[in-house]
Amino acid sequence: MRILDYDETIRIQGPLEIRKKSDFVEALEKTEAYSIHISSHGHRDKKGSYFDLPFRGKVYGTDLEGLWEDRSRSKIPKLVALSTCYAGRSDLIEAFSKAGCRYCIAPTKDPYWHDAALFWMRFYTSLFLKRRKSSPWVAFRNTRRALPVVARNWRYFEDGKEFTEE
Repeated sequence: MRILDYDETIRIQGPLEIRKKSDFVEALEKTEAYSIHISSHGHRDKKGSYFDLPFRGKVYGTDLEGLWEDRSRSKIPKLVALSTCYAGRSDLIEAFSKAGCRYCIAPTKDPYWHDAALFWMRFYTSLFLKRRKSSPWVAFRNTRRALPVVARNWRYFEDGKEFTEE
């Protein structure tokens, strides 16, 4: 997991060593950055979608209940970017939304590694490195327009609901 923040410069914290569920939740709980980027393997089972951790660990959306509950809205990350298979399913997105995160971007299927690399490179360039900082929606929309085949499996969520141009 990397924690990204942007004012006049981009500050990157991480990658953070996450070995068990409590490490994962603690790293999320501690950050006050604008955005968090989580890159991990992910799967689905009867219980829902989850992040894979080392040693067969799993973090489900239900494991994030109570996240950031003792914070003011201004101290909660605005954007969670998920580069995790199946993370765009409702359970993980809903967990971050309930925790107070306004925007989530995630794939709904299994993206190829090289597609994910291209997608995020283009997205973060648009979000942070243009002359003016873009909104997450504008950066996402520009990425989908520039890379339609690569970006076809990614979805944009605002306040827990999928947001489209239609």
